[in-house]
Amino acid sequence: MSFEDRITRMETSGKITVEQAEEMRASIRAMDSPVFENARRPLPMGLIAGIGAAAILAVFFFTTGGAGPAPDADTIQNVSEIMNQTGKVGEMSKNVTTGMSMFIILLPIVFSALGFTYLYNDLVKKEEDVMAAWSQVESNYQRRADLIPSLIETVKAYADHEEAVLVEVTQSRANAMNAMKNMDKKLEDKEALAALENAQRTLRANVTSLFGLAENYPQLRSADNFLTLQDQFEGTENRINVARMAFNETVRDYNSATRKMPGSLAASVGGFKRKAYFEADDGSEKSVKPAF
Repeated sequence: MSFEDRITRMETSGKITVEQAEEMRASIRAMDSPVFENARRPLPMGLIAGIGAAAILAVFFFTTGGAGPAPDADTIQNVSEIMNQTGKVGEMSKNVTTGMSMFIILLPIVFSALGFTYLYNDLVKKEEDVMAAWSQVESNYQRRADLIPSLIETVKAYADHEEAVLVEVTQSRANAMNAMKNMDKKLEDKEALAALENAQRTLRANVTSLFGLAENYPQLRSADNFLTLQDQFEGTENRINVARMAFNETVRDYNSATRKMPGSLAASVGGFKRKAYFEADDGSEKSVKPAF
């Protein structure tokens, strides 16, 4: 399922507002998703099918005597006589029977290989969907982090003595960025994802406090740059919430595929591990407005 389909489904079900859906669509159109390396590659189903078919034909050909010398003219002329001799018919039937037996034995093996290949490739696709959904979450986290230096500079221009708040925002930004490093390789780790969310939650709270300073500084509150940053933060928070929900839906599809039979067999052999979910915050599905 594409991101557009997921956004539409969440919008239709009432999980997100129309404004949030449009914000998310704009975000996806505006950004290039980071490319993550995945060690797994789809198996070549066409090649496997070709090899299986060739193996079946080869076994059948050789066991039925197809590789022997061509019959001479006498044999061809006396074919009806040969067919009427019980012993010779038995010898010919034995070769055909052997070929059919090998065919019957090989056919389930080939179909099993093709079935495993299909399930494996389906899991690879679902895992890639998870990585693509994560890239949207990470991109929006990065977008929010990139806005903070401009916000700090703007606040400094009007309230340079609010050093404690500025330091807290700067430190929480650094902590959030550190927690986000290499998370694409740790999506199976529930604790790592929880630590990231905790760092992002702290950053969000500190930025909200920083916006709250505007109540004490009328000039800051009315500054064009500050108002622009307020709108950008609000839009980014909305996109983060939608991206998180889309990520959770994608992870649910992937986790379900790894647990259901017969996909669980391919997941076990291929080493596909269960991915962690984002834990929903209270009110996270609602539009976020920086507090003044």
